[in-house]
Amino acid sequence: MHTMAGSQKIRELWSRPKKWYWPEPLSSLGDYLKEGKHLNFKGITVLKQYFGEKISFYFAFVSFYTCFLLILGLPGLGFSIIRWTIDHDMRDTILMPAYVIFNSLTVTLSSERWKRKESEIATRWGTLDLQNKQEVRQIRKDFIGDERISNVTGAQTKINEENKTVTYFLLSLPILLTLLALVVGSFLGTEELKKEYNTSIYKLIFGTINGLIITILNLLYSSIARYFVQKENHKYIHTYETSLIFKTFTFKFLNSFLGVFYVAFFTDSDLDDIF
Repeated sequence: MHTMAGSQKIRELWSRPKKWYWPEPLSSLGDYLKEGKHLNFKGITVLKQYFGEKISFYFAFVSFYTCFLLILGLPGLGFSIIRWTIDHDMRDTILMPAYVIFNSLTVTLSSERWKRKESEIATRWGTLDLQNKQEVRQIRKDFIGDERISNVTGAQTKINEENKTVTYFLLSLPILLTLLALVVGSFLGTEELKKEYNTSIYKLIFGTINGLIITILNLLYSSIARYFVQKENHKYIHTYETSLIFKTFTFKFLNSFLGVFYVAFFTDSDLDDIF
């Protein structure tokens, strides 16, 4: 699977595209927005031949998502230009509700569209029958447990210590709450500094500092989450990945979008403070 020729193809398509201004996945835009037998998904197919289907489906979704962001981004750019150059307060015009409705419809349609595109890619790769099967019985290589004879199959197996798993999961919660408190404190601190030094340059500086704090905390908690999930000693790959996704998603979602929700729903600030 892993060959020099395969890695060379990936470099040619993803790292050194012929059109430097239009790299992957944008060069495969038609594959994700259209349907038809002529589509070949060249960009992710070379990844599938090198990494396998599981990793390639991740890149397929990210590529699809990137292409659909163009549909949101281009009208959004026009909307922002109009706000900045013509009408700074557009809350009383038809453009604001129209743009909100457009975003809502696009997000909903993109979700449904991905389901169709996922099935289309799975059909082309011959993995459609495996699409809904979970690897709940696949044992992790790093799993540590006492060897015993299974009462069901009579074969030798390893027993998972569930008490240890629950203990480390509970120990990770105070750290999660502490870092979330740090997120809230840093955000509220930068907001107070913006109010005290109410100039554009200071707002930019404090906003940049808040963004750096968000990035650093995301990286920090990612390492902490992996450490605790490893200590939880999950027997199966499925439960290991579920625990890691739960921890990582919960923290990153709250860390990244706390400011947006705070400004949108708990203050009387205008749209400039959201964007």
